[in-house]
Amino acid sequence: MFRAITEALRSRVLFSFLCGSFFFTTVYAQEFDRQYFDRYLSVLDSVQRCMVSVAVHKDGELVYSSAIGQADALQEIQATEQTQYRIGSISKVFTSVLFLQLMEEGKVQLDAPLSLFYPDLPKAEEITMEMLLRHRSGLFNYTALDDFMRFKDSVHSNESLLARIDSLPLDFDPGSRYAYSNTNYMLLTFILERLSGLSYAELLDKRIVQPLGLKRTVYAQGLHPEMGQALSHEFSDEWRPINGETHLTVSLGAGGIWSTPQDLNRFLFGIFHSGLLKESSLKEMTKLSDRYGLGIMSIPYYAQEGYGHRGKIDFFHAIAGHFPEDGWTVSVASNGCRESLNDIAIHLLDLCYGKTFDLPVFEEGIIYSEEELTSFCGSYTHPDLPFTIEVRSANGGLIVQATGQSSFRPESSVRNVFEFSRAQLKLTFHPERDLMILEQGRRFEMHRD
Repeated sequence: MFRAITEALRSRVLFSFLCGSFFFTTVYAQEFDRQYFDRYLSVLDSVQRCMVSVAVHKDGELVYSSAIGQADALQEIQATEQTQYRIGSISKVFTSVLFLQLMEEGKVQLDAPLSLFYPDLPKAEEITMEMLLRHRSGLFNYTALDDFMRFKDSVHSNESLLARIDSLPLDFDPGSRYAYSNTNYMLLTFILERLSGLSYAELLDKRIVQPLGLKRTVYAQGLHPEMGQALSHEFSDEWRPINGETHLTVSLGAGGIWSTPQDLNRFLFGIFHSGLLKESSLKEMTKLSDRYGLGIMSIPYYAQEGYGHRGKIDFFHAIAGHFPEDGWTVSVASNGCRESLNDIAIHLLDLCYGKTFDLPVFEEGIIYSEEELTSFCGSYTHPDLPFTIEVRSANGGLIVQATGQSSFRPESSVRNVFEFSRAQLKLTFHPERDLMILEQGRRFEMHRD
């Protein structure tokens, strides 16, 4: 949320959302307590905190799977364990595996320069394939373009996307540091298709889906709940599907795959244990710098080190991680969530490793009059922040949206204070002073225009 605050602040929010607890202690595995996690999901479902599907595997065998919520709230189509969700940036793990497979066949090397494929891009001769895979190229992130929210739902050619970045200066010198950029995996999608002579969809099916027997993983334009695909939802007084979706020609191999938690677990297990990659490639893939490898990131849980990724696209969220030393694999996918998806994944791991957690208790929120809500509304700015935050009232609550970002609905259990737990964001309103205090790692006093 609010990706433009600062690079440091963005990294902190993403890290905490991804990784959760990071304490070094010893934990021990035991049989997964299915009934307790059923009770946990039941609590979340009873107060409409999220619509989510989860899966746990041990040594490649399914231990637990469940789903709550609806694939389509308007049509009242219930989600099942086989419902497909958009997995966003977890797609990057698939893209990296495809690249490494072609590398093993001698079709490309990690040190190959980008200029072999796109010589006109800035400093293409200095940017290598490894820099793309590790997010160290310096290329501007095309999903951070000012007009991205306006063009993301439309069909685009490869050339039109390239035209959006080829004139932009680099954010930093190639290889000098890490900065997450979807542009890297946009380019890798195009390069994979050129090297193989196949479409990305064909590559995915031939090289990963079929060999691993993944039944519910596909690269395709979606939104067909009657075929088992979930719609993306937001919550006001109830869950409602959003209009439109990021088009496949925009998300590409950076975020275009649909899957299920069960298939994600099979895929991650397959990377480490099913011969999908050679040992040398796997070693290179999991060599971390800034907690990121070749399309895969660190997923720590106490002293245990896992590998996986997180994903977000539209209102879909997902987290997947494999812990090779202990054999546990967990995945969570959601098409609408007011709860921290990271917390859900952490609680899955708690039960994998014999820890306990308390079932949540949700307090009833503050009820505001329309006059009170209106007193909070307006446009808020801060001289150090390159965006405006618009606040409006709707259905007895507030809708908040930063420039170029998706809107969200925060909750209030303390008067004049609204929180959005998924992004660790707190807004405190002082309407008599035309002031809103934004807290998200740092504190900003934003004034109403």
